[in-house]
Amino acid sequence: MTKILKKLWNGKKVFISGHSGFKGVWISMMLKNLGAEVYGYSLKPNKGQKHFYKIAKENNIYKKTCYGDIRNEKKLISFLNKIKPDLLLHMAAQPLVIDGYKSPQYTFETNLSGTINILEWARKSRVHLPVLIITSDKCYKEKNYPVTENDEIYGVDPYSASKACQDIIANSYIESYFRKYKYSNVCTARSGNVFAGGDFAEDRLVPDIMRSIFLKEKLKIRNKNYIRPWQHVFEPLYGYLLILQFLMKKKGIKNAYNFGPNINKKYKVIDVVDILKKQICEDKLNIELSGKKQKYKETQILLLDSKLAKKELKWNNVLDLKESLIFTYDWYKSYYGKRDDIYIVSQKQIASYFKLQSRKKI
Repeated sequence: MTKILKKLWNGKKVFISGHSGFKGVWISMMLKNLGAEVYGYSLKPNKGQKHFYKIAKENNIYKKTCYGDIRNEKKLISFLNKIKPDLLLHMAAQPLVIDGYKSPQYTFETNLSGTINILEWARKSRVHLPVLIITSDKCYKEKNYPVTENDEIYGVDPYSASKACQDIIANSYIESYFRKYKYSNVCTARSGNVFAGGDFAEDRLVPDIMRSIFLKEKLKIRNKNYIRPWQHVFEPLYGYLLILQFLMKKKGIKNAYNFGPNINKKYKVIDVVDILKKQICEDKLNIELSGKKQKYKETQILLLDSKLAKKELKWNNVLDLKESLIFTYDWYKSYYGKRDDIYIVSQKQIASYFKLQSRKKI
């Protein structure tokens, strides 16, 4: 499988907006390993994310990068015109629900205008190149069952609404400008709650747990019974690669795909904590369950149905929740323990994941 992927990706010029972020660094490493040339455009990483990004840069993951705000159309277009990419992967966004409440205008401006700027360049470009817009599972109206790509797009809080708008904007461009081609070159991807090594964001469950374990911080749990589609970041990132491969091959695909864990089990926040506490990290957690009424409303149940991706893209999960958490725990153990080269650890985990994918049964 790896040989086939390398043949397909070798020499391809891939533009990634948001390349310095958590997901951006991981998929940049994946693409570099497959022989692609990675060109990144994003803000400079924040303090927490800076080290992981620095590791990638020091190991020559990127062919060329540009620091800029995705809302700055002039700077973005100038960079795209210079590099002339073969594919566009748009990941730059304000990515957090709580930050959306705190800064709604910035959230809407970044997530909407950034998407429009990317699609405008693609529309005006003479090259009919693949474009993948990463949105979120938060774009759906809350349901008690796993949502499909045909379920209602909705958003109560600013972040969720902005991600729903991204999907609506992308669909509008597809139907208005790209449907004239035999195959649409634009698609969106909606993934569940991802985690892995390299994520240092605040108010995110797994990074908070890792800080509690390795930095001896108290773990504050807001909503212990909330259900999320927890999955290792490699799972949807592999799905993104499959979408881009289908678009490169000019195969007809749908406008949007879900990427979430298997839906035969529903995991609450407290389930994730318990697996780490009781089965992986030997009870090293100092937990404080919040009894206060939450200041910000958050969706209680999020479940994704990924049957469409499994059927049409031949995508599948290869890591269960415990395996995903072990991958993650091992990464942070190396990072905080400073005993291993974290770049080598990251590469080994990518290689292990690709090996698991090559063994899967479709």
